[in-house]
Amino acid sequence: MPKSMHPEGVQLPCLPLMIKSMQRLQTVLLSLLVFLSASLNAPKADVLIPEWLSYDSAKKQAHFKLIAAKNANNNGYNYNGYYQGNISLKVPVDWLIRISLTNWDANSTHDIILTRPFVNDDIPDELTGQFSTIKRAYIAPLFANESDTLSFISKAGQYWLFCGVKGHGIDGMWIKLEADNKLQSPIIKTKNRE
Repeated sequence: MPKSMHPEGVQLPCLPLMIKSMQRLQTVLLSLLVFLSASLNAPKADVLIPEWLSYDSAKKQAHFKLIAAKNANNNGYNYNGYYQGNISLKVPVDWLIRISLTNWDANSTHDIILTRPFVNDDIPDELTGQFSTIKRAYIAPLFANESDTLSFISKAGQYWLFCGVKGHGIDGMWIKLEADNKLQSPIIKTKNRE
């Protein structure tokens, strides 16, 4: 690197080269800062907004479209392929929540009941709508290709969306629902990414 002489005889790096080096360093640091900022503000990978969720924040309404036995996961005992709490539907408090259920299972009826969470030893073998945690927050058993919708106003807390047909819920046909005061809009989280 070319050197220049200081009046007292000390050699200094050439000023134009120092400025150029500082500008390169500044560019690299600025690029790194932009990258880190974008990484920190990016949505987390475990948060989903699938096509089966629609909502209107202004009207404080959310609609989840669930399919019973959508695929072979958990021997068909699933909602949209999810079961045994491996997905959480998270909603703001005091919103109108609609949950539509369509049964794709040609071999069995399925229903959905909003319940409190159960501990493993306490999971019932069978439930009816009278056990719904929020009044009328259930859908009676549906035969193949039938659909129905339940509606309720969300109250803060943790719940399960549970299939009350004999043997289904205890075999894992339930997913989580949580109403949270901190949320501004619904989100969906999968357990395997939390």
